[in-house]
Amino acid sequence: MAWTKLGSTTLSNTPSGSPTYSDDFDTDDWVDQGSGVGVNTSTERLELNSWTDDGTNNSSTLDLGSALSDTKWVIRFKFHFSAYSNTSDNTGVTFGMWANPSSTGGSSAEDSLFLWTLANAGTKITYISSNDNQAIGGTDTNLSYAWVTGTTYYVQLQRNGSSFSATIWTGSYDGTEVASETNSINGTNTGLRYFGVKSFMANRGGSWTGWLDDLQIWNNQVVGSNITVSSMSDNTFLTVITNTLGHSSAIDPSFRFNLSDTQSSAYATRYSHNGASDPTPLSNQSLGRLGIGTTSLNPYFGVSYTANISGEEKLNISHLIDQNTAGAGTAPNRSETVSKWTQSDVIDEVNIYTGSATTWVSDSNVSAIGSDGTESLNVQDGAIYYETDTNKEYLLYNNTWTEV
Repeated sequence: MAWTKLGSTTLSNTPSGSPTYSDDFDTDDWVDQGSGVGVNTSTERLELNSWTDDGTNNSSTLDLGSALSDTKWVIRFKFHFSAYSNTSDNTGVTFGMWANPSSTGGSSAEDSLFLWTLANAGTKITYISSNDNQAIGGTDTNLSYAWVTGTTYYVQLQRNGSSFSATIWTGSYDGTEVASETNSINGTNTGLRYFGVKSFMANRGGSWTGWLDDLQIWNNQVVGSNITVSSMSDNTFLTVITNTLGHSSAIDPSFRFNLSDTQSSAYATRYSHNGASDPTPLSNQSLGRLGIGTTSLNPYFGVSYTANISGEEKLNISHLIDQNTAGAGTAPNRSETVSKWTQSDVIDEVNIYTGSATTWVSDSNVSAIGSDGTESLNVQDGAIYYETDTNKEYLLYNNTWTEV
């Protein structure tokens, strides 16, 4: 059979298109309260100058003009702490989205999603938090990273439905990832219109000096959540090759066809992980998990074969391994899956998805090839064909076979 490349998608975790909002700080459109924070148009940065949690409202926010989506957005910025003095209790600078401007201090109740760079004496901690009509605090998730003075951090905050995530790099957004975590949003968190810095207002002291720069916000999009090959031509047989390099939190990804179709219960699956007994999940939203039965951060490699006949249920066989623990001392995990998709439509799209706000590591890839099942042979003029049954030879010239 002749096989044709139908498409290939290599994931980039960079938002697409121009940002909806951006600020390079060459003008000051921010509203400041208290002291220690504000735009410096000479250095073109939002600067912290011995900013402290002294119990007063030391904050600064930028009005975006309207609230961001209540379901999806991406924010990127750089921040750098050049100096810090100890405090005897947890407090720190918060960067994020707020429902109210800087005139509403951090001790007042409001909706917010933010990154929190805390310190307690010599201990430095990085959190993300979600507040549903609460003062600063809310539901916290520890990124398990101790920030360092003298280092420039590249930060990405993302809202994806009911999840809020942060990823932090050094060097660049394609540099070294030092922290990544996802927070389950506490409540609804709606009407987030103001980006900025706010203080805990707990009178816990400390002093921070540093800056924030290159603010970019993309509304109504998320990055890295699904990998899709679309607009595929009609082919009777499909082969899909998947290579994922890991993901931001432990999940078990799945495989789907034609996302525009209604498929709330269109899949039935039988699978085995590492030779265990065969579960048979029925009436599912996907062909089944690509993992090994437990959630994992591991890279995956898989090959999937599908009979794609119009008007018929689509039958699929998939084989997959994941890396397991790195090194030759641990064998990889394996998974074998057979599935059917009950829709009669011809498959024109394949999708690897996480079913959550988890994001794939950049450069993960899905590729698809197809065939109609017929053999294709290109024969040039001058070719000789020998017919063994009749013991005769034929010469091809100008698309005509002539007996020799």
